Amino acid sequence: MQKQRRKKILMLPLDERPCNYLYPIMLFKDNPAYELKLPAREKLGQRKRAASFEEISSFLLENAKDADIAVLSIDMLLYGGLLPARIHTHKKAELLDRLELIKEIKKINPSLKIYAFNLIMRCPQYSSSEEEPDYYGLCGRELFLYGEALCKQRLGLCGREESEKYRSVISPYLSDYLNRRKINVEMNCAVVDLIGTYIDFLIIPQDDSSEFGFVAEDQQTVRDYIAEKEKQEKVLIYPGADEVGMTLLARAVNEDRGVRPQISVFYSSEKAPFIIPKYEDRMLGESVKLQIAAAGCRKSQAFCEDDIILAVNAPAGKMGEADEQFRIRPCGEYSVNRSLLLFAQEVTELVRSGKTVAVADVAYGNGSDAELVTLLDRAGVSMRVASYSGWNTSGNSLGTAIAAGILRSIFGDLPALTDFLALRYYEDAGFCAWSRRVIMDQLYKENTDYRNLGERSDEIAACVVEEINAFMQKKMKNLYSQYELVSCCMPWNRMFETEIAVHARR
Repeated sequence: MQKQRRKKILMLPLDERPCNYLYPIMLFKDNPAYELKLPAREKLGQRKRAASFEEISSFLLENAKDADIAVLSIDMLLYGGLLPARIHTHKKAELLDRLELIKEIKKINPSLKIYAFNLIMRCPQYSSSEEEPDYYGLCGRELFLYGEALCKQRLGLCGREESEKYRSVISPYLSDYLNRRKINVEMNCAVVDLIGTYIDFLIIPQDDSSEFGFVAEDQQTVRDYIAEKEKQEKVLIYPGADEVGMTLLARAVNEDRGVRPQISVFYSSEKAPFIIPKYEDRMLGESVKLQIAAAGCRKSQAFCEDDIILAVNAPAGKMGEADEQFRIRPCGEYSVNRSLLLFAQEVTELVRSGKTVAVADVAYGNGSDAELVTLLDRAGVSMRVASYSGWNTSGNSLGTAIAAGILRSIFGDLPALTDFLALRYYEDAGFCAWSRRVIMDQLYKENTDYRNLGERSDEIAACVVEEINAFMQKKMKNLYSQYELVSCCMPWNRMFETEIAVHARR
């Protein structure tokens, strides 16, 4: 019998960081049905250095002719990556010319299904130029507050004097900032115009958002345009960013297989669906629904009949940062009004009964809930759940858990998928929640900038390995006995993210 050809998926990631580049590769490594093709990592720029449009264009044109599916980051296509999208000086006409590339690859291969994502530019609430224009380090907080005040002013929630008090600080930079936002929103709308004819499905994520401000205003502008063009059925807008490539890969697989899996949801607290997570603009329950839909699935009410069960660990009220759990006594949002033990026991029983369970650990911002992962490991189910994720924002964790859970439910215990599951615990709990803060505290004492490790990168990577292993030995003994951390580096030479590899012990 002739071996069936693996279908080819082209992917243009948001940038070269592990979450955007390596995670999708891990999820599709040695996949029996699909081959994932990405540009060489060194062609994708680094941090604020934009990728070459010519290199990206060559990759897509060369590989489009025999591809079945394409998952494209519009920010990479137009601006050269996530951070370059926030600092570029391109004119609208040049960006529109670049966008024509999507029409070209569709002309080369009319049957190619194209899934795309295009961020609404963020507006952080703090002053830092690490990922923004240089002047954001001087007045980023004031730019955010100015935008927030303008938004409230238009809604009649405050007077003009609220916004005017920030003008003296931001006035030298306001024109540059607003012009870039305007161009980026116009490109959001230009991408919407391609839906249906060239783009089959579009996600417009927000990687740092709030209820009021520039991001909220831009989001509404884009929503209005989508409604005007009657494209609502083919586009979703919700909080997220670095997980969206994985979400669209999962959606593409579902649609290619002609299925729409059902996902039911349960939470660790009755109040959890109604909280607004850190760095986001809406209730958690609304984001959960959109993340499920974005992955090509259907949220179901029938708990026992579903293909996948999504277990969401979240607080009952205000969300804290992951490192705080080791320094501050839990408050009612995490103890009195949340039954974590019962939640972990329910996950355990569902897994033991043969259910496919994806665990989205969004109790904290920027890392795992250490007590949850310990309870799951002690019960012997940490590696029996279909997926686990607890990193960065709520949207990042939800999308990762759902996408990995879908692929695990389809392809089973492929070594790469189980390695990815183990990696999530090592990285989300061992690094994000624990060792990152421990090492950052030490760097502060040594007057080393955690945002620029200089020539100490290798030395600090070794410390990361030591701290992660110490955490895993203490908190997740069963997992530690099965999987080992085999390599570590700091890809952006800072402490915010790491690049680690985890393999089964031999």
